[in-house]
Amino acid sequence: MPLPAQAVALLRQLHPLTGHGALVFHGERSHDCPISGNTLRAALLTLGYGH
Repeated sequence: MPLPAQAVALLRQLHPLTGHGALVFHGERSHDCPISGNTLRAALLTLGYGH
């Protein structure tokens, strides 16, 4: 899925902070696996999104 130019620019800015792996949001136990859907959902709820 194509990303808007703003999203690509933001990801490029984050690259030095997220390391040089293939994933921006890698799992806690493995840098080769993405974070789980539940982890993402919990983070969004903590930030006030959702219910």
